[in-house]
Amino acid sequence: MFGTLVRKELKNIIAGPKFAATFLACSVLILLGVCVGIVDFKADMKQYETAVQLEQEQLQEQHSWSYLATRVFRKPDPMQIFVGGVSRDIGRFSVLEESEAIRLTGSAYSNDTVFAVFRFIDLHFIFMVVMSLFAILFTYDSINGERESGTLKLVFTNPVKRFSYILAKFAGSWLGLAIPLVIPVLTGLLLVLLFRVPLTADHWGRLLLFLLVSFLYCTFFLAFGLMVSAMTRRSSVSFLVLLVSWVAMILIVPKAAVMAAGKLAPVPSVAQIESRIDRFSSSEWEKYIKGMEETSIRREREMSGMTEEERKAQREINEWNWLEESEKARKAVETEIWNNSKRMYEELGNLRGRQERLAFVLSRVSPASAYKLASMNLAGTDTGLKERCEGQMARYHDSLYEFATKMEKESPGGNPGIMVTIDSEKGLTTSAPRDTKTIDTSGMPRFAEGYPSMSQVIRNALTDAVLLVIYVALALLGAVAAFSAYDLR
Repeated sequence: MFGTLVRKELKNIIAGPKFAATFLACSVLILLGVCVGIVDFKADMKQYETAVQLEQEQLQEQHSWSYLATRVFRKPDPMQIFVGGVSRDIGRFSVLEESEAIRLTGSAYSNDTVFAVFRFIDLHFIFMVVMSLFAILFTYDSINGERESGTLKLVFTNPVKRFSYILAKFAGSWLGLAIPLVIPVLTGLLLVLLFRVPLTADHWGRLLLFLLVSFLYCTFFLAFGLMVSAMTRRSSVSFLVLLVSWVAMILIVPKAAVMAAGKLAPVPSVAQIESRIDRFSSSEWEKYIKGMEETSIRREREMSGMTEEERKAQREINEWNWLEESEKARKAVETEIWNNSKRMYEELGNLRGRQERLAFVLSRVSPASAYKLASMNLAGTDTGLKERCEGQMARYHDSLYEFATKMEKESPGGNPGIMVTIDSEKGLTTSAPRDTKTIDTSGMPRFAEGYPSMSQVIRNALTDAVLLVIYVALALLGAVAAFSAYDLR
C-alpha cells in the first residue's frame, strides 16, 4: 500500500503544472548559473595570470633590495562557480611593503560595479531561494488540498495507516522535486567538464557534499510544507503561513542575527584601526627623523675644529658606516611599525571573529542560515577566506623580506639605503648609493596559496549539516504528529 500511495503522489505531481514549471525553471536557472560561473571564472583566471606575470616583470626591473615592494594576488578557486560566497567581496590582491600591514583590496565589484547591484546567480542561490520556494509549492496543499477535494476521506476508506500515508506523501513529493533537479545539475556538471574547469579530486568531493547538503535543505522545506498543511484546514491559509515563514527564514532571521551580534559584541571600524596605525607610524617616523637630526648635529660638532678639507675627508671615510647606521635605524622603525600594524589587525580580527561567531549562532535558528554557512564552508568561500588569505600573505611577507635582508647584506657594500644628514647650509638632506644594476629575483620565494584540507572543510560544515538533519527530522515528526490528530472530514 505504501508503494501505491507513493506512485499515486508522484503521478499526480508529474501530471500537474508544478512539475513542468519546476523542471523549466531549474533547467534555465541552473544551466545559466553554471555557464555564467564558468565564464566568470575563466575571466578571473586570465586576469590573475596576467597580473602575476606583470608583477614578476616589474620585480625584475627593481634596483635595490632595500625598498622592495610588490603585490601578491589571490588565485581564483573553481568552487566559486557553484558557491560565490564572499570571494568577490574581500579583494583580489594585497600590496607588500616592509612596514605596511597586509590588506586585501581591489574586489571584483570595484571594477564591475554593475555586478554589485545584480549579483551573480550561482547554484547556492538557486537552491537557497528558488528551490526552497518550489518545495513549499509542492507540499502546501498536500493534506488540506486533499481534504478540500474530498479525496482524503476516500483514501481512508481503505486500510491505510496515517503514518504510512504521511510518509508516502513526503516520499512522493521528494521524488517529484528531485527529478527536475537532477537532470539540470548533471548537465551543469557536464558543462564543467567540457569547459575543462580545473577541478581536483578535493573539489569534486566538496561539490558532491554541497549537492547533498542542498538536497537536504530542500527536503526540510518539503517536510515543513507537509507539516503546515497537516496543521491547517484550508490550502490558502497554509500557503500564507508558509510564505511568511519562508520570508522570515530567508531574509529576516539572518539580518536580525547580524544586527543583534553587532549590538552585543561591538567591533571598532577599519577607519578607527587605520587612524591608530597612522598615528603610531607618524610618531615613530618623527622619532626617527629627530634622532637622525641629533646624530647629524653631533657629528658636525665633532668635526667643528677641522678645516673644510678635513671635514670632507672625514665624511668620505665614514660615509658607508653612517649610511649603514641610518639604514639600520630605518629598518628598526619599519619593523616596529609593521609589528604594531600586525598586532592591531590581529586584535581587530579577534573581535570580528567573536562577533561573527555570535551572529552565526543566533542565525542558525533559521535552516536557511545553516545551509548558507554549510555551503560556504564546503566551497571554501566562507567568511574565513579573507583571514586565511591575509595570513598566508603575512607569512609570505616575512619570508620575502627575510630573503631581501639577506640579499641586501650579501650585495657589494651591503647595498645600504637612504641616509639622512644635516648640512649647515643645505639643512636636512638624504642620499643613497647610485646602483643601476637590477636585482636578481631568481632565488626569491614565490607566493603559493594554500587551501583547507578536505577533513578541515568537513569539520567546518559538520555543525550546520547536522542542524539541517535535525530540522528535517523535527519537521517530519511535526507533520506525523499533526496528521495523527487531523480531522479527515
